[in-house]
Amino acid sequence: MVSNDTDGEWFYDSDTDTLYVRSDNNPLTHHTIEGGRSYQTLKETALSRAASFVRNYINRPIHKRLGVGAQGVSGASWDDMIIKCNAVLACAELARPYDPDRADYLQSLAYNPEGTGWLDHIKSGELSMWHDKSMRHNQGIVKRVSINSSSTSNIIDVRGRATADDLIKVIISAGGTLTKGSANTSVTYSSYVSSSTGLQTQAVVSSEAITGGYQGIGHGLEARWSYGVATTNDTWEVECSSDIPEAGSPVRTIQVERR
Repeated sequence: MVSNDTDGEWFYDSDTDTLYVRSDNNPLTHHTIEGGRSYQTLKETALSRAASFVRNYINRPIHKRLGVGAQGVSGASWDDMIIKCNAVLACAELARPYDPDRADYLQSLAYNPEGTGWLDHIKSGELSMWHDKSMRHNQGIVKRVSINSSSTSNIIDVRGRATADDLIKVIISAGGTLTKGSANTSVTYSSYVSSSTGLQTQAVVSSEAITGGYQGIGHGLEARWSYGVATTNDTWEVECSSDIPEAGSPVRTIQVERR
């Protein structure tokens, strides 16, 4: 602790939340001391209030990203867009007493009367959260799970319309080089869908040669590989859903007049 040598000097110990004041006279009559909330507490309160507002405004479930493979590229437990909205609204709350114009600008990034804010787009379905079903799920979302560093071939497209909700596993069962203009019989793939006993437990394709064209992987979907080196045990997951999209295809309205 820093020593207070003269009347009126003070020191605040943030570890213990204690204020030390040097007073040569009665401190109740000789000094005026004003207290307030710590910035850490103020910031946490603003973040909590912003989070509560986000939930109320979009009026949809916001699920935490927990579990192996569930977190996004950033490794965050929440959607990056939700984190940004929470942050700008908290900053707007902190800035409003000192700079209302700046606070209004920050708030408008999240929501505004024109409906162009990030939360407005989430609410309308133009932006999807990680757990929302979208048109991408109907057509299959490809995720690289385990790819050898020497591999150059990849699943480059998936087509069809999913007939079930699942997480399909696609794996190279025998590696090799896929060459354009040459017949392939050695590079093969297998795919697995879910069964009553667990995820990715039922084989639907077993060691089928990759042709370079669209080939079935299960649930009405077909995948296509690019040419190049495919290594044994290269693995992808294709997330799919047959549900009606919740996001990505917002309902729009137009005014019709009868003449």
